[in-house]
Amino acid sequence: MPGNLFFKKDKPSDRFHKSLDRQPCVAEQFYPASAKELKADLKSYFNIAAPPRVGSPIAILAPHAGYIYSGAVAASAFNQIDPHSEFDRIFLIGSSHRVSFDGASVYNQGDYLTPLGKVEVDIDLANKLISCLLYTSPSPRDRTRSRMPSSA
Repeated sequence: MPGNLFFKKDKPSDRFHKSLDRQPCVAEQFYPASAKELKADLKSYFNIAAPPRVGSPIAILAPHAGYIYSGAVAASAFNQIDPHSEFDRIFLIGSSHRVSFDGASVYNQGDYLTPLGKVEVDIDLANKLISCLLYTSPSPRDRTRSRMPSSA
């Protein structure tokens, strides 16, 4: 997974580039590839999750290990969000498990496909972030394309 994902709720459907949607590369390794199985697993984790506490969080820190290891803890974290809340964007920030690099990997080539459907990436915002970052890598899998500072 890239370091950052940028989602936007209401995104124009017209795109001026060829979309390269990312496949769920670890389905069946860390979570079920079947939507039916995944929904059942998520339901079981949320059934044992910690109940919501008072207040509305501004950020959630949740583990992302295989669901059998961290699903209940992650569900407890996400259970703190009011299910009626609406968001314009959600930022997921994580580490790269495949290669080491400085900076952030911001995916701007398409959307993310999951067993539960497509998660749309705000391509415009991703491009703006890439243009502002000192170090970027288009994908943790692509070791050849990095933008380094001019002083390097």
